[in-house]
Amino acid sequence: MTTRTKLLRIRTGLRDRHHAELAAIVDRIVALRHQCVRENIPNGLTQTRMRLSVSADEIESFLHDYLAGAVTRLARLENEVQDLIGIDDGAIDHLGHVIYSAAAHGGRRQYALDTCLSYVFDVAHASFGVRLNAGKIDERGSMVVDAHIEGRYAGQIVLDLWHDARKLSAGNHTFGIRNRMDWGHFVQPPVAYISCALRPGEDGDDRLTFSQIRTVFHELGHAVNHILVRHRLPYRSGLEYLPPERRECLSLWFEMWLHHPTFADRVTSSLAEAAGLADDRWQALSRQRRTYLERGTLALVDFDVHRNAQTSLRGSYERIDDRYGIARWYPFEELPTHFVSPRFLEHPGANFAYLWGEAHSCAAFSPLRDLSLDEVAGAASGIRERFQPSFDFSAGSAVPDVAAIFEFHDLAALPVVPASHG
Repeated sequence: MTTRTKLLRIRTGLRDRHHAELAAIVDRIVALRHQCVRENIPNGLTQTRMRLSVSADEIESFLHDYLAGAVTRLARLENEVQDLIGIDDGAIDHLGHVIYSAAAHGGRRQYALDTCLSYVFDVAHASFGVRLNAGKIDERGSMVVDAHIEGRYAGQIVLDLWHDARKLSAGNHTFGIRNRMDWGHFVQPPVAYISCALRPGEDGDDRLTFSQIRTVFHELGHAVNHILVRHRLPYRSGLEYLPPERRECLSLWFEMWLHHPTFADRVTSSLAEAAGLADDRWQALSRQRRTYLERGTLALVDFDVHRNAQTSLRGSYERIDDRYGIARWYPFEELPTHFVSPRFLEHPGANFAYLWGEAHSCAAFSPLRDLSLDEVAGAASGIRERFQPSFDFSAGSAVPDVAAIFEFHDLAALPVVPASHG
């Protein structure tokens, strides 16, 4: 028995110790939400239902399409791992080791924050005509970024990126702390506040890992979205009013520019650095492939229990397992802990929005993959039209094609050279 197998068994034992009790607690929380809906008491589920602009049937159909594809892709990934390490039973659990061993250019790579920000600012300008100009750093280390569109001041983004014990949350968030107000004779530009808890590089400088840069790009996508939103009311607009299924489209699209060739041109200056970035990209995509099924199952169970007051976490999970046979990859015992995380507590029944946004953003990014930023600017009208529902409340929410997710991430096929599995 390998060391990794022993550790997996220990983890499983710890996980299983309290999962039944936790599942019962989550079921009670969900039941209370349904009761609040029936009694017209405002709560998170009420807000979700009020703000959705797609039907429950459309969401459910989207999630089932996604799960069907996820099962197929995960079986394919499992075969790749089996071929590499020669272990048939539970091979997928060894994927992390395969990824680590296959990375040819190891080490903790870091990228200069100012270079990465300069790049993503150029993406925002080429794609949406938003020119972002970094200004002064305040006494807390926050960067103030002014936004201009066609030479006119359009708003402001505050980048508060660094860990600070005084912050109320250690998570990463973007808040619309001031909405756009337009009374004709007076216009109040919007302000977006990005709050992260990143730690600087090993030398204390502003260098971040690939994962940290992805976080910055994601949150900046939310901030640009806040700047561009229009038409909530005749005089008011802001990111928080968007229907849930549209909130992650632009943020996830900004993440994808880490995988664009022009990003490598900007942040690497040698073949070794380019190879290291290629490894970082491959590892990130491979980990996403591993979570295909987990993310789909969580989204469907979350949606199902908040749509159907008569079901439970286990009941919903078992119906999914009966249809797709997911238990051998993703057992029920893994499920309950996710439902007490801030993301699930804050947006009950709406966590499908991340997959929805991912499908939309993958489809929007793929045609741009081989273009220069100048060519992207030439295609900007099409990009803006595709993202119009993210900016205009009156626009409809089209159901995206789940195949775009798999086509994007499946580029990260595992290597053909076997990795050690000792």
